[in-house]
Amino acid sequence: MAHDWAPTTGKYAVDATNDRIGEVRRLLEGTAYLVPPGGGREWAARPDQLRKPTGEERARALTWSRPVVSRARSTRHRGYPEPPVVLPVRAPSLEPVPVQDCKVCAHAAAWRRAYRTGKGTADGHTDHSAALDCSLEIRNHPHEPRVTGLPTAAPALRP
Repeated sequence: MAHDWAPTTGKYAVDATNDRIGEVRRLLEGTAYLVPPGGGREWAARPDQLRKPTGEERARALTWSRPVVSRARSTRHRGYPEPPVVLPVRAPSLEPVPVQDCKVCAHAAAWRRAYRTGKGTADGHTDHSAALDCSLEIRNHPHEPRVTGLPTAAPALRP
């Protein structure tokens, strides 16, 4: 250790026992505690085993610990470029509404209710994937006779 240099908190020092550079975080009872540049596991060393880093070592430590500044901007970044998006706590319902007097829509809506509540299904369990399929059928069918993937019978309502 050079006589004109002593480790101080917040400065870089090199542990002479293993040539590791670190930032001195605290000095306590004859022990210096260092952290690698950019973060990591703290280690302890005696102050007489520390030396002042060379200019190259200090520059390397600064590149590990400082963020890269973009040269693309001519002005300094002062926050968010646009205001943050505020999302509603609950999104409005996007569930399709059955068309009045449409048998396919009414049938799909009855099965959707049965799948969501579990009442009317054979095992009594909910099936949200099948309920979504019913919603897609309500939204997408062209209101003309066609084959659907829904069961042909109406769901039997359970108490």
